[in-house]
Amino acid sequence: MKNRQNDEYDGARPSKSARHDPANGFPGSKSNTPQGTPVKSFATTSVCKVASSAADALLAADATFSEKKGKKPRVIGKVYSPATDAKPRCIDVFKIESQIGEGTYGQVYKARDTISSDIVALKKVRLENEKEGFPITAVREIKILRLLNHPNIVNLKEIVTDKQDVLDFRKDKGSFYLVFEYMDHDLMGLLESNLVSFSEENIAHIMRQLIDGLNYCHKNNFLHRDIKCSNILMNNKGQIKLADFGLARLFNAEDKLRPYTNKVITLWYRPPELLLGEERYGPSIDVWSCGCILGELFRGAPIFKGNTDAMQLEVISKVCGTPTITCWPDVMKLPLWQTFKPRKIYKRQLRETFCMLPQGPLNLLDQMLTLDPSKRITAEEALQCDWLKNTKMIPPKLPDWQDCHEMWSKLDREKKKRLQQQAIQQQLNQPSYSDGKADLSASYPSLSTLATAAAVASSSQPHLGPVESTSFSRMSSSLPGSTSQSPIKKEIAS
Repeated sequence: MKNRQNDEYDGARPSKSARHDPANGFPGSKSNTPQGTPVKSFATTSVCKVASSAADALLAADATFSEKKGKKPRVIGKVYSPATDAKPRCIDVFKIESQIGEGTYGQVYKARDTISSDIVALKKVRLENEKEGFPITAVREIKILRLLNHPNIVNLKEIVTDKQDVLDFRKDKGSFYLVFEYMDHDLMGLLESNLVSFSEENIAHIMRQLIDGLNYCHKNNFLHRDIKCSNILMNNKGQIKLADFGLARLFNAEDKLRPYTNKVITLWYRPPELLLGEERYGPSIDVWSCGCILGELFRGAPIFKGNTDAMQLEVISKVCGTPTITCWPDVMKLPLWQTFKPRKIYKRQLRETFCMLPQGPLNLLDQMLTLDPSKRITAEEALQCDWLKNTKMIPPKLPDWQDCHEMWSKLDREKKKRLQQQAIQQQLNQPSYSDGKADLSASYPSLSTLATAAAVASSSQPHLGPVESTSFSRMSSSLPGSTSQSPIKKEIAS
């Protein structure tokens, strides 16, 4: 209840009064409209209510046509085709080619528009499990993406349904699809594919676009709150697009006492102030996430990998130093500061840890991963750093024969793991015979086979860290003929 009162825009479902209050930044609000941003004039008769009925949910979520006039509101400077200006289209106009992802509230598909032949991404919004209508996260994403217009922010083209008529939703909840421009890759898929190696110029090209899009969001009083590699899209031309605004929200830069929920940002990219319970935060939380991505692009794997909030703080402390009053005076005001019991006081050694980086990106990384959010560099300041201003921007050479997305990478990793297990199993199940007696030593994989399998597993799982070196001496001692009585099957199983 506390989160809902403090941050009505973040809650699972806002109160009825909150949905009709323009000050909360819901569709129909004018008070929070970013200055200088192309904005659609939402129909007030439908977008301010997110009703439990499926028909009302359509009007609230789409927010693209008036209940009385049957027309979509227009964005300044945007060209509309006659086919889409009359009424929302049905999913039947798209031919789904493959599934490329899976989000919080549905799947993501690669599809072709049968009318224009354009390739698009369809983000499915399922309603069968929703008791109170349209998911609030989808409403938030639609609302914000219709307010933002920038080359480095993904473009929401339209919203379609799987019903021919709005009234059909009274019989069956059905589904909605958010239609986005298609991007060939995401950063996570590229990093795990082992098909691309990024040079310093390539990374500068990526970071420049990422920070430019983020700065645009911050200038217009939006926090993204979920920046990670899988939410950074890239096409084969090297253009970067920031995506997935399901956790984004408007914020008031002047009201620094306004609390928001701190249960945002994926753990590996979450800043230390959120891990210590901070609820009064600002754009600096997104900058920390960008710093994590900068380090990941150079290293090829996430730089802070914890399983819990406490472990994540420990991992951060080993590189950035343990949070103390000396380096971060306001840390004592955070809710979880009194319960924070570090195992050891670590000194900051970020520059030593990333000594392989050139001086330019190392300086930027150091400023982005500053523990004290008040001292952390802003997105606007980062754009003016010497590295991004003076480095020649070169787009990376990407595999145009393979779309590298998070889901493809996951399936490819599982396939390699399955093949590895099958190879070991075949070695276990193929005994050889000599003089009518089984040669038990042939029932076990050779050490070279195990080493090869371990190397395959390591190369197929870059995000899980290198495979721990196995003690082959212990394995050898369990082979037939050794003094140990432990069979090698137990060693393999462990």
